[in-house]
Amino acid sequence: MGVEMFHHGEILEALRLLCQGAVRLRSDAELEDTLQVGSNRLFAVGTEVEVTEDGGVTERRTVQGLVGLEQVVLTEALTGSYHVAKNAVVKLVQTGVPELAWIGQGKPAVTPRPMPGAFPCVVVSPVAMEQPLKEGTNRSYTQGYLSSVYYVRKRLEGEVEEQRFQSEVAGLFNLLMGDPYLGGTCWYGQVTRVDYRCSEEPALHERGSAVRVARLEVLARRSEVWGAAS
Repeated sequence: MGVEMFHHGEILEALRLLCQGAVRLRSDAELEDTLQVGSNRLFAVGTEVEVTEDGGVTERRTVQGLVGLEQVVLTEALTGSYHVAKNAVVKLVQTGVPELAWIGQGKPAVTPRPMPGAFPCVVVSPVAMEQPLKEGTNRSYTQGYLSSVYYVRKRLEGEVEEQRFQSEVAGLFNLLMGDPYLGGTCWYGQVTRVDYRCSEEPALHERGSAVRVARLEVLARRSEVWGAAS
């Protein structure tokens, strides 16, 4: 099949990366000071970032500038090579979210039973995809991809519990809202709802997991041309 029309997989991948403050490189970078990405909206001048790939070294640099929507200019050129085939990414050093123990796809029920180092974690899940008839033309159609991002962490005791939980969820919200193009996978992305008491939390309690769970609902919109090759 020569036409790629369904994109929920790449959107979920972009969400997983954004929850870690990262976006994937769109082209290999070798001894360069300019990185090509799907979207540079997550970064700002003066931001500290790391460039890394699977099994490779990590180099820390500072953002000197942003060119258009897809280039990140660093203050110094990289000393190594980073490859798209090895899942090279550029990521924020400081994200505003506690370091995640792991990040997965599915439902919060896949989180491990309480054990050292299991939390906090994030689980992303596809919810629905719609193609409204009234928003299409005889040449193009509009797609809306709805996804859930679950933030799961151990429950704390005391009055500070709710404030800390909301602060951590706010950090995740800011990451997801920081890039309206979701790593270049859509022309518009937005968190449309934050649920602090989602139905998945009681189910985890029944399994013996004393956790808090928040669900962030994310909508991504794409426009596609009929019969266009990917």
